[in-house]
Amino acid sequence: MGRFLERLTAGEPASLRALGDSLTVGYLVRRGYLDFLEDMLRERFPGCPVRLENHGVCGDTVFDGLERCRSVLRPPPADAVIFQFGTNDCFCGISAERYKAGLLDLVRRHEGSGGTGDLLLLPPPRIDLAEFDTGLDAFRGAVDEVAEETGAAVAPVLEVWDAHGGSEPLWLDDRVHPTEAGYRLMALAVLRVLCP
Repeated sequence: MGRFLERLTAGEPASLRALGDSLTVGYLVRRGYLDFLEDMLRERFPGCPVRLENHGVCGDTVFDGLERCRSVLRPPPADAVIFQFGTNDCFCGISAERYKAGLLDLVRRHEGSGGTGDLLLLPPPRIDLAEFDTGLDAFRGAVDEVAEETGAAVAPVLEVWDAHGGSEPLWLDDRVHPTEAGYRLMALAVLRVLCP
């Protein structure tokens, strides 16, 4: 990463656009990961103008993201872009291989749009349904493979999630969507990469 942090460090306005599903929306909570991320950035860089745009849509797969990525890749380019998909793809029966192809296409569109900002991929966090969580491992692996092939960065969501001490519940009653505590962990994972 680089451009986003450079602008913040220089006290210049910095913009971030996030494209994703209900986890980007911040489904059924007052504050999602982008809200916590904004707070963390403002605390670390007080007085620095930061603009975060939330382009999440509940229920979206990576292919839905491809259909509407122009809103995120429009000029002028953002200083950082986050792509976050995978859980719905898995639940909808899309194979990990097809998901990877869609995510790779999304990254290539970012590259082809003239975007020079940092690109961060956000893999699916844990869910509290063992069978589906195991199924998501292939999608998390696909995120890593796309990052390796393209040079995109990956937020260490599982590392931060699994290091959580368990003092707060991380899932809502549906056992899929995070609580605010879970979203805070996602924001920490993003911050680790954007502003190490």
